[in-house]
Amino acid sequence: MSDFGEYPQLPEDVQPVFKDLCQDLVSLHDKWRLYLDLFSNRHTVDLLDDVARASFQMVEESLRSDVTMSISRLSDERKSSAGGENLSIQALVDELPSIPDLKALWEDFHDKCKPLRRYRNKRIGHNDFDTALRPHDNPLPDIGRVQVDEILKAASKLMKHVLTHFGGGELGFERTCIGGGEDLIHWLKMAWECEQVKQRRLSGGMA
Repeated sequence: MSDFGEYPQLPEDVQPVFKDLCQDLVSLHDKWRLYLDLFSNRHTVDLLDDVARASFQMVEESLRSDVTMSISRLSDERKSSAGGENLSIQALVDELPSIPDLKALWEDFHDKCKPLRRYRNKRIGHNDFDTALRPHDNPLPDIGRVQVDEILKAASKLMKHVLTHFGGGELGFERTCIGGGEDLIHWLKMAWECEQVKQRRLSGGMA
């Protein structure tokens, strides 16, 4: 993926920022696709529970936290509270003030991320005292698949808008991964079915 996001049409000073953000975004799509492959289907979740419930519960939590942090980093303000600069999408937008509608696309993306950023700040990046000890008085936003899909669409739309402005080509962030979640589920299902056949044969032999 080292060359993904490199487009000679872009201004030289913008190119490294654009490339880094493109690679962050394609990685985020990969993680979200894996999460959905593993945990969005009831039959698949039942299989994972049967095979190794504790392990896959930790995988789910880790992926959920990683996706949350990745989206939050992309939507961070350029200026950090510590006084440094973040390589967020706003950093790209600030470098290209002459592109029509780009600021509006940034604001749309940033607004869509607000509930998820609040979750990051209260539960993942920090362990907020009131949220942890008084959750009923301090509820966190309910963030589901629809919201995350909309966030990813908004980010992709912004990046494609930049590339189109400079006469660039196609820019796709969703990849077909060999050995991804669907392949993992396939092999786990085969192994589980083989184990069930083995157990039935053993039970029959003992009888």
